[in-house]
Amino acid sequence: AAPAAAMSYDDAVDHVLRTDPTWAYDTTEIRGVTYRVFRNAPAHVPALLRQSRGKHDGGAADFLVYGDERLSYDATLAQVDALADALRTRMGLGPGDRIAIWAPNIHEWVVAALGLHSVGAVLVPINTRFKGAEAGYVLKKSRARMLLTVEGFLNNHYVGMLREAMGGEGSKHPVADLPDLQRVVVLRGEIPAATSSWQDFLALGESTSADEAIGRAGAVKPDDLSDILFTSGTTGQP
Repeated sequence: AAPAAAMSYDDAVDHVLRTDPTWAYDTTEIRGVTYRVFRNAPAHVPALLRQSRGKHDGGAADFLVYGDERLSYDATLAQVDALADALRTRMGLGPGDRIAIWAPNIHEWVVAALGLHSVGAVLVPINTRFKGAEAGYVLKKSRARMLLTVEGFLNNHYVGMLREAMGGEGSKHPVADLPDLQRVVVLRGEIPAATSSWQDFLALGESTSADEAIGRAGAVKPDDLSDILFTSGTTGQP
């Protein structure tokens, strides 16, 4: 048989996209810019997790591995859905609300990001090397409504550092000089006064059903704001 005619890279990509329905695409305009988007792609990362679940041993396969800790697809989704329900029904958080994570690379970080994105909230990651004033700047500037953090990582007491730099513990808020901050949840370590443990906060949403979780996540749009990253610099803040 005669060899197939040579194609350029661009022609080969275009051929695959046009002939394989898996990669069918449309064009759409987002904020005045025209993009090529896959027609069958999940709308956002939490939807991708849910879609992938059935392809990995019915959800029983490992999804997160952190040292000796393992979370299956099913176990991860259960925590993601519980967090999303607690955020939405107990705190009233949803699209556009900012939630900060000040923690190292642990499995709770991933679950938290997936959970907050499931309600359309915006992730504000904070460097674990930041001190209280630097983290306080990020939280205040972003108007974060909630902080997820840890205690004891690198011998740091993050809640204490934050309070020391930002007016102490407030009478109506976890940190006095952060009026937008409604709640501090500690993922690992000791639980300081006026904060909640990760386990207790997840328990607030564990009654949610799969249908409720899918419906809630379905309201999140592909072009909703996902993250706010503070890149700083030698003369910038923080």
